[in-house]
Amino acid sequence: MTQELEKVTYDVKSIEAKWQKRWNKAKIFETDYDKNREKYHINFPIPYVNGSPHLGHGYSFMKAEIMARYQRMLGKNVLFPFAFHATGEPIAGMAKRVNEGDESQIKALLMSGVPKKEIPKFKGSEHIIHYFIKQWIDTANILGAAIDWRRKFITTQLTPVFSKFVEWQYRKLKADGYVVQGSHPVIWCPRDQNPTGDHDRLEGVGVRIVDFTLIKFKSTKFDAYFLPATLRPETTYGVTNMFVHPDAKYIRVEMDGDWYIIAKSNLIKFSDQQYKIGEVHDIDMKELIGSKLVNPVNQQEIIVLPGEFIDAEGSTGVVMSVPGHAPMDWIVLEELKRNPSSVSKWGITKDDVNSISPISLIKIDGYGDFPAGEEIERLNINTMDDPSVQQATKTIYRKEFNFGVLKDTTGKYQGKSVSEVKEELIADFTADGIAFNLKEPEDLVVCRCRTRNHVKYLEHQWFLKFGDKEWKQQVHEMLDGMDVFPEEARLAFHNTIDWLENKACARRSGLGTPVPWDKDWIIETLSDSVIYMAYYMISKYVNAGVFTIDHAHDPVFDYLLLGKGKSGVLGKKYNISSDILKEIRQEMKYFYGFDLRTSGKDLLMNHLTYMLMHHRAIFPEPFWPKGVAVNGYVSIIKPGQAKGEKMSKSKGNFKTIFDVVESFGVDATRLGFAIA
Repeated sequence: MTQELEKVTYDVKSIEAKWQKRWNKAKIFETDYDKNREKYHINFPIPYVNGSPHLGHGYSFMKAEIMARYQRMLGKNVLFPFAFHATGEPIAGMAKRVNEGDESQIKALLMSGVPKKEIPKFKGSEHIIHYFIKQWIDTANILGAAIDWRRKFITTQLTPVFSKFVEWQYRKLKADGYVVQGSHPVIWCPRDQNPTGDHDRLEGVGVRIVDFTLIKFKSTKFDAYFLPATLRPETTYGVTNMFVHPDAKYIRVEMDGDWYIIAKSNLIKFSDQQYKIGEVHDIDMKELIGSKLVNPVNQQEIIVLPGEFIDAEGSTGVVMSVPGHAPMDWIVLEELKRNPSSVSKWGITKDDVNSISPISLIKIDGYGDFPAGEEIERLNINTMDDPSVQQATKTIYRKEFNFGVLKDTTGKYQGKSVSEVKEELIADFTADGIAFNLKEPEDLVVCRCRTRNHVKYLEHQWFLKFGDKEWKQQVHEMLDGMDVFPEEARLAFHNTIDWLENKACARRSGLGTPVPWDKDWIIETLSDSVIYMAYYMISKYVNAGVFTIDHAHDPVFDYLLLGKGKSGVLGKKYNISSDILKEIRQEMKYFYGFDLRTSGKDLLMNHLTYMLMHHRAIFPEPFWPKGVAVNGYVSIIKPGQAKGEKMSKSKGNFKTIFDVVESFGVDATRLGFAIA
């Protein structure tokens, strides 16, 4: 018997192909209105078609796919549609970088499975779009995905009716007061000359704009103010020295009537935030490093030291050192004291360094006078290059903010909690003329063109009024009536709604639909992809050729999506069968709102919350979303590593779904996703 079993072999791939062919021929995943069956509409965020589907996509996508099959097994009429996202700058930027011979871009394409001989064709945006759409369709079919492909579309003018749908969406939002024009800060790419939404970013997804406080430290030598930036103004009382990067270029610049010293690379931030820039002079670093400044809050004299560890392009490139409460400052000063000759070329003596002593500002239980030093010692950190310094910093900052109380070294603020005193300090410092603010991304943001971004005030920009309190409250209430999986994600959604501010919804370049009333602007990539789930009801008829661009008018969309008007009148006016209009409207009422939308948690703070905002603004209550689910990331453990990392092309741990299916087959791949 054992010998007989050993002779039995299965050609797994042929079996998989056989049943996939049978399913497609039988059209078992095509779903239409059926008054006799309960519907279940599930959807998944359409992929951005600038790369092949990878394990991260598969991990999130398979949750939706399995749920679709499960609900079908319960006897429900399941709609699981799919489409493709191509608007914005990333695809146009990819084509541009291929044209320029960008090696990192070419490497990323090769890693996505693009044959080397095909790379020259990627100089055109349309080729990129169609290439990766085919990759997605092929991969989904190989996985046996239960998708109704009759409803697919592309979110650009490659699908003209979809663009008309987006125009309808934005004319309605503007008419109802949700889109306004004005001056507003945005995260900006100086190379592309455009605001960058999350889909436009290589790094910094979900990063918000925050206010940094700039403190004016007077330099008599230069008759100017050094201008460090901080999110912790209370620590100004504990500054013992200033750091500048010895290899960066610094300038003395006139702004709004005063003179300041900053890193030259950061001047654009001030001009882009409407500061009036006057004369600009370069500074000799030998004159700058070793010079003395005066702390404006306690009049103590401090020295300027070289700090190769600082980010010269961050904020102003000038960093104040608070070693008692900042672990990095502590360890850097300790290293300088152990090796004072490292700064002797700047004319800084051993005594200059040794005379620097930390200042105790904040009391927290479990620590003595200098929490930064104690945390450094606890983690056995001996060098500033130790990655544990970042861990120590997060620990100290969190504990001091939540539980810290200011000491008598902070003057009138003594006895106040750190978490409560920040706004008071900023107001007082500003009134005293020793501080002002600069808006910055809260963390590093890098555009897909690989350019570092900063904050810019845009004039005459179009914005979604996400900061509107009444709109927020309506969405909070809608969210409370929805299913959220896991339940703890509900709080994250509520928090995101709370901190949302007005968002730029248009850009000057890239792919997409022009703003219908201002053709100089293009609706940006996260603004045209929030109610397309309703377009699935129309796209089936567009793809069948019975609903065309000639029928795509606002009154028709009003009827199909909102029930306004009469099919007979509209059919006669726009030369379309009233029966077709009634049928689309019937599907809309039957399948919408959708029962579940599932995705990765990286979309929670942008796309998924924006989707809730738009649905509440545009649709009546029966069409509001009924459920949303989020999941974590795929972590890849490379050979020789004990700990996994988030998958990334730049880290070399990138795997496409096709790679895994080729190695293990469809069933093993699906099972792997399911049990993960």
